[in-house]
Amino acid sequence: MGRRLTSDLTLKLLAVILAVVLWFQATGERTVPISRQISGVEVELENLPEGFTVMDLSPVSIDLRVEGRREDLSDLRPEDFRATVDMAGAIEGTNRRSVLVTGPPRVEIRTVSPAQVEVELELLVEKQVPVKIQLGGRPSPEHEVRPAVIKPTDVFVDGARSRVARVVAAVAQVDTSGAREDILKAVPVRAVDADGQEVGGVAVRPRFVEVTVPVVALPPARTFKVQPQVVGEPAPGFTVEAVEVEPATVEVRAERLVLDSIAAVTTEALSVEGATQDVEGTLDVVLPAGAFRVSPERVTVRVRVVPATAARDLDRPVGVRGAPGHLSARVEPPTVSVQVTGPRDVVLGLAPEAVEAFVDVSNLAPGHHELPVLVTGPAGVNLTVSPERVRVTLEESAP
Repeated sequence: MGRRLTSDLTLKLLAVILAVVLWFQATGERTVPISRQISGVEVELENLPEGFTVMDLSPVSIDLRVEGRREDLSDLRPEDFRATVDMAGAIEGTNRRSVLVTGPPRVEIRTVSPAQVEVELELLVEKQVPVKIQLGGRPSPEHEVRPAVIKPTDVFVDGARSRVARVVAAVAQVDTSGAREDILKAVPVRAVDADGQEVGGVAVRPRFVEVTVPVVALPPARTFKVQPQVVGEPAPGFTVEAVEVEPATVEVRAERLVLDSIAAVTTEALSVEGATQDVEGTLDVVLPAGAFRVSPERVTVRVRVVPATAARDLDRPVGVRGAPGHLSARVEPPTVSVQVTGPRDVVLGLAPEAVEAFVDVSNLAPGHHELPVLVTGPAGVNLTVSPERVRVTLEESAP
């Protein structure tokens, strides 16, 4: 029985020793410090001097290397830390400042990367600029908009010095699509540069302006054919063949008495002086006296210039071709008139002998025949003969 008691005490002692060893091992793992990387902690600026604005912050976030017990580091997030930069005493331009980081208790911050950041500051300024209206859309076809009235006519722009310097005006946009009556509304304005591009990062005061766009009814309309004004003479040997207008008509709006008094709608002058080829131009339509509006305001005029032509009448004897040797021919009338038309220099310089008139009696028997008169001449001219037919008598020749 004594041996049994001794064996039980030995087992119990071993169990206690094992438990103590396991406890020391477990508590040791919890107390031994470990390290961890925390990335993306956002940088905050404090004590920013009055009258300045931040143009750039580089970098905007930092990385940390922290140390602590496993249980204290296991659930850490970037939001559990605060990275601040004291901007007290900063000046306009680039300022290099150290980052101060605080975090949860029992967590030691070993490294901050980067330890410093660059902050670019710029003075806040104010500028007064005019308000301009941009009208979009078209009113009803029977109405027209008149110049808009804006209140106030100027606004103030606040922001960084470099941005405000780019602003030349504030623009308010108003849609007039289908309008039949005056437009009165509060319209937001936006700051723009000299190219009409919006300038961001500035504030406009007041944010809205009051805009009144008068919309008036138009007088009656009537369509008129355009009579282009062509002046000058083409080069010698050339002439104006035709004048074309596109569009050929325009719409004139005026009071009825004015419309009734309009004899013609003309254009500004288009010169063809010395031209040797077609002349084309886009011309303003002349607004008739007393008229309110003409639409379209410009038309395209094309003047076709071609070589000048001339006509000339020549009396030419009628020759006989194809008569066999044993027959004689008599033609009545013996001469015909040939009209020559074509380029002026060719027609006027043409020798009469260059034009021939004749009849062809090939294979005809003796007797009387009504035959067409055939004519030949130089290339590039048109020939017309009169009379077109003659009487030809074929007789046996005397032996």
